[in-house]
Amino acid sequence: PARISALDETVIDDPDRAMGCATREVLRMGESVHAMLVPIMGLYRDWDAETAAFIDESEDEVDRTHFETKLYVARLQQRQLSPAQSRRAMDIATFANHMEDAADQISTQMKDIAKRVHAERLRFSEDGWRDLNEFHDCVLSNTQLALNVLLTGDVEAARQLLEEKVRIRELEQKMQIRHLARLRESPASIETSNLHQETLRALKHVNSAVSFVASPIVEDAGALLSSRLADPPRGKRYRPSAPLASSPPML
Repeated sequence: PARISALDETVIDDPDRAMGCATREVLRMGESVHAMLVPIMGLYRDWDAETAAFIDESEDEVDRTHFETKLYVARLQQRQLSPAQSRRAMDIATFANHMEDAADQISTQMKDIAKRVHAERLRFSEDGWRDLNEFHDCVLSNTQLALNVLLTGDVEAARQLLEEKVRIRELEQKMQIRHLARLRESPASIETSNLHQETLRALKHVNSAVSFVASPIVEDAGALLSSRLADPPRGKRYRPSAPLASSPPML
């Protein structure tokens, strides 16, 4: 069946409902990115034309959704919005941009590497292949976490996602160092060296793109905390051990 868009034109004059519609489309983009990311490493080892076609079709769908969502949010921004609504509309448009970027990294950069590995009958070293799959699994897990953050707006989950973003960056650096050390010991790995490094960079790029959904939530929570510290309710004191109030769900 044809995909039914959540971008309801009849609610465009109701900013909160319209942004809920746009967020549903961004969530759908994120689900497509996740679905593309799941099988991509399998293409490196065993090329499958049907899987490659699925990734291409998913990327096309993400592109269409990105374009439609961007126009929808642009029309919404022509309405009378509050400062908070304007920020949220801008965040949604930026989320869409990042999801489209993540899809492009998988369908273009990583799929092309997989196709070259297959065409030239290349093989990564066992240690190198293990590193790539470990890194892929971490990014896949963070992508799922990003979807949960986008759906719930949970502050603690958003903080965890940003912490994972830092960990991924550090892990990528460690794996690059390990790769160069293996290269010195085994020059035979030169033929796959660039492909190994490009794959790590592409996965890190995907992780950075999907992690952006956490930034506005954490920033809003920080602003809320600052306002509480600056002007506490009379007769009450802010206790650091008390949990922060979660940002309202994006949907």
